[in-house]
Amino acid sequence: MGDPAAAARGYWTCYRTCREDVPVEVHPLTLRQTWEAVRTNRPLLVLCASTLVLLAGQFTIVGAQAHYAMLALGDSGVLFWMALASAVSSLVMVPLAPRLSARFGVRPTYVGMAVVAAVGALGIALAPTSVPFVLACFALQGLGSAPINALMSALVVLVAMVPGVLILAGGLAILAFGRSGVE
Repeated sequence: MGDPAAAARGYWTCYRTCREDVPVEVHPLTLRQTWEAVRTNRPLLVLCASTLVLLAGQFTIVGAQAHYAMLALGDSGVLFWMALASAVSSLVMVPLAPRLSARFGVRPTYVGMAVVAAVGALGIALAPTSVPFVLACFALQGLGSAPINALMSALVVLVAMVPGVLILAGGLAILAFGRSGVE
């Protein structure tokens, strides 16, 4: 085994002193090309619509947490635990998204995680006044929704292909616009 400090110094030195120049041929993309590619690309439109639905659902979950804690349970202190269940489960799943997509594929992982999030949201909607049950539902919803956010850009790469032209920048811009439209 080597010295980790020496390895870190070597990496840092390389990072600070080496400059990599990779020539990239970029063709200017017009707004018309982007619009035509997006308009005729049904999977990209579906992805943008699902992004809006997902983000609207995520904001609704925050409202549901407050509503459930105050009105159903009568204890605002539970709100912290609900938010913690969602956040921790999300933080656990985001690093696993690349492994899941490598094993099962990006689209099946996206759809599978959407189903997991929907089951969690359904459990929240039908939750009895049981704190452990609702915490589990918020955790399940977080398990499903976190990888979806991580996989959206990868899906744009898959669906933004148009014969002869890769409209990746336009697809990512449309997806970013859809995401910011809800926030």
